[in-house]
Amino acid sequence: MNKRELSKLNTREHIFKVAQHLIEEKGLVKVSTKDISTQAEVAQGSIFLHFNTKKELFFTIYSTLIETVDKTLSEKCSLNLQPDEFIRKFLEVHMTYEGILSRMIKDYSYMQSELKTKVDNFENDVKNLLFDFLRKNNVQKLSIVNSFIVIDAFYAQVKDYLREKTIYTESNEYLKQKQGRLVKLSKILFGF
Repeated sequence: MNKRELSKLNTREHIFKVAQHLIEEKGLVKVSTKDISTQAEVAQGSIFLHFNTKKELFFTIYSTLIETVDKTLSEKCSLNLQPDEFIRKFLEVHMTYEGILSRMIKDYSYMQSELKTKVDNFENDVKNLLFDFLRKNNVQKLSIVNSFIVIDAFYAQVKDYLREKTIYTESNEYLKQKQGRLVKLSKILFGF
């Protein structure tokens, strides 16, 4: 890779990181390409050179996030873990990406349909991971229907806490504050 290609790649990555930070801080609707270019200290044209449209930039950011969280959940949340450890690791992953996951939930109605589909598929993957773990460790011998009911109830509470997040700084870990409640809820619902 020559210097020019490396420079273009670095600029693209820099724009991506700045835009991701701004989305997390302000939300999709309130972020403009002017905000991104000012914060990234690049011309607005550079944004469109690397990401043809603002929608493409946002799609790339959220797609990358979804792939990263999905991969991290798969790596950390082994079906062979003890129930308490599984739930703790599941919540740790959500805490790690809390800010951008919170924005993803809050900004869902503003997303283009392709991105909404990706978000919906991600949520299904998360619920399927919980389902697979629950089926393997089903102390209560829940039916498939009841398993999905308790999974929906648990994940709805996780999403509600993410939706409640109002301060987007690295030191404000809202899910960490609610972790005890979520662990208790998982024990009640899943019967661990």
